[in-house]
Amino acid sequence: MHRTDVRQRCLFCDTGNNRGFDFQYFDALPVPVQELTLQLEMDEPGALARMNAWAAQPMPISATCWYGGRQAVRLSGSGAAVRAARERIGGEALEAEAAAQLWSGVREQTAPFFQGPAPLWRFSVPSTAPALKAAGERLIEWGGALRWLRSSEPAAALRERVYLIKQVLEGKIATERTQLHLDRCLTCRNCETTCPSGVQFGRLVDIGRHLVEQQVARRPADRTLRATLREGLTGSWFAPTLKLGQAFRNWLPQPIRNSVPQPLDAGAWPTRRRDRRVLLMTGCVQPALRPTIDSATARVFDAAGIEIRVAPARACCGAIRHHLADAQGALREARANIDAWWPAIESGECEALVVNASGCAAMVLEYGYLLRGDPLYAERARKLSERTRDVSQVLAGCATELREQLKPAGAAQRVAFHPPCTLQNALKLAGATEQLLTSFGASLVPFEETH
Repeated sequence: MHRTDVRQRCLFCDTGNNRGFDFQYFDALPVPVQELTLQLEMDEPGALARMNAWAAQPMPISATCWYGGRQAVRLSGSGAAVRAARERIGGEALEAEAAAQLWSGVREQTAPFFQGPAPLWRFSVPSTAPALKAAGERLIEWGGALRWLRSSEPAAALRERVYLIKQVLEGKIATERTQLHLDRCLTCRNCETTCPSGVQFGRLVDIGRHLVEQQVARRPADRTLRATLREGLTGSWFAPTLKLGQAFRNWLPQPIRNSVPQPLDAGAWPTRRRDRRVLLMTGCVQPALRPTIDSATARVFDAAGIEIRVAPARACCGAIRHHLADAQGALREARANIDAWWPAIESGECEALVVNASGCAAMVLEYGYLLRGDPLYAERARKLSERTRDVSQVLAGCATELREQLKPAGAAQRVAFHPPCTLQNALKLAGATEQLLTSFGASLVPFEETH
């Protein structure tokens, strides 16, 4: 278990040095394949500009920190992705021990910056915000989105989601304002990847939503909308309803027509038998909305010498109910999926469960945590989570075989790939897909904002 005791004055929750948060129920984060820390000399405006520029590029950056005229950046991911990013960024590589000491000092607030008699303030701002004008020492993290200030200047306490959840956990009755604040969180988990305290906010916000849902009654229209999403998207009648809408699409009102996609031909599904086999989770809405994704996945895996077996029980992974505060409904779906999927993996028929929707993969990876107290499912849930893979993780080991089958091309094809936040922050695979695409000869179009 990962236990963190934060003992600084937080601008958001207004806690001082005599009080801390105790997050005893969060697990430690997984260790990446390779890590490297670089350091560069630059001033504060230059550091902010560089951090925002790096964020717009497909690089496996897992942490940044500027203090005292030196910018540190940590790269975490596959060896090829780390090497490519190092060439782009430049700077001096730190020894592993020095890097570990640097990031530990920031994470645990034991670095020299965090020591001293002056109050320590923490600001969460847009990463593109200019440098703070308040007098005092500064330290910048989270790609410019988290600014620390050691200063005696007063500052107003601001509301923050963690503080609201903390109040509810301590017994304060939640309000509609609390509920709205949590509803507005997208659960992108970007804050989680570089949080200096290692707080797993994705789990914390779901706990808060569940508690608030029990205390605050929603308005009838809101309840109806959430029930429609919860039951409609995960129900067996979603696909037939969508097909009906597609059949009459041209006669639908324009606003509704815009939300009904044109029917797509899934394309050929490979029929060759392979020695290597994986189980593919198809999910609830993707097969109906975008049937081309699963068949394209099967064809690429076939080219890599891997046979795709479609997982039985085409059901939701549980994420929709889980994030709509229907915890028990999500657990029912998780148990049903384990019953349907685990036998093929346990028997050795398939080596892993492959998911081509990163949001679903993030949910399946949580099965072990969510069912840890269930004596009938805890062990199987943990093992299934451990054997769940994103497509990029499997294909990374087949890149050579796939490159050999590519047709010769002239100029590199320009490809726009926007990594989902779940792929970056929940699965922690930033840069993996981009590295695969570039190794196949693609020229990636950079984004101004990758989150």
